[in-house]
Amino acid sequence: MHEEREDFLAARKAHQEVLAIQRKLRGERHWQVADAGLALEGVERLARLEPAERRWLREAEQLNERGVQLYQQGKVTMALAGDDGTAAHPEPIIAYDLLHREPITAFPWESCRTAAERMAQAGVGRLPVVAPEDRRR
Repeated sequence: MHEEREDFLAARKAHQEVLAIQRKLRGERHWQVADAGLALEGVERLARLEPAERRWLREAEQLNERGVQLYQQGKVTMALAGDDGTAAHPEPIIAYDLLHREPITAFPWESCRTAAERMAQAGVGRLPVVAPEDRRR
C-alpha cells in the first residue's frame, strides 16, 4: 500500500513492525520471519531506486504477470516475445560482450521482486535461475 504511493518511510516502518511481531511470535528461524525480513529489504531496495527505475520495475512486473498468463494458456513462445510477436529485447546481446562480466543470475529461493530489481539494475530483460554451484555457467 505505502509502496504503491512511494511513501517509503511509512512502508519501511510498517514492514519493521511486521518483522518485530513475527520475531516475537515465531522466533528468529521461522520462515515467516525470513519472509518479513525479505519484504523489508525489498522496500529498502525500492527506496534506493530512481523513479524511472521504479517505473521500469513496475512494467517488468506487469510483463511478468502477462508472461505467466500466457504460459498458463499454453502460449509460451508469446511469453518470450512481445504481445505482437516481436523480440522482447530490442538489441541483441553479443556473447563476446559477456566474456568479462559476471553473469546476472537468480537463485531458486530468491523472490521474483529481487530478480526483477536485479534485472532493472543490470538493464537486462531476463536472467537464468541457477543453483549456487552453477553461478558462473
